[in-house]
Amino acid sequence: MTMAPPGSAPGSFTAPPLVAGIGCTGRAGADEIVALMQACLAELGFSASGLVALASHARKAGHPGLAAAARHFGVPLLLLPPSRLAPDMPTPSPRVAAAVGVPSVAEAAAAACGKLVLHKRRSAQATCAIALASGRAQSSMAAMAPSMLSASSAGP
Repeated sequence: MTMAPPGSAPGSFTAPPLVAGIGCTGRAGADEIVALMQACLAELGFSASGLVALASHARKAGHPGLAAAARHFGVPLLLLPPSRLAPDMPTPSPRVAAAVGVPSVAEAAAAACGKLVLHKRRSAQATCAIALASGRAQSSMAAMAPSMLSASSAGP
């Protein structure tokens, strides 16, 4: 499925700005997160060229797989406090609510940055949801990108 506008010339369509919301266990590695994100983007008919950020729960600060996935795609990793996560997501998880204190991470983090366009998909250790980044989210991401990128690539 391609989401190019009708009448656009082949190869001329630019992917819209997308944010991938990621939820994961401590055991999730970058390879698994990257593969899941690529599968989600492909399901929508997009490449990673439209990806402008990864977003997750603030408690994932220091998660090596998330930081490496953000570096892989060359985008900032946005770590959101529970108060910024969008409420009332379509596929809440009682297990996530018990473990993290919020009923959704992937969908809630993506939806906090824009309009949810792909509900969460799962791999063994991670979940991914995709949102179309809002103009407001893009502005704040652009302002935060230099510090987020340098922080996500910093060594121990």
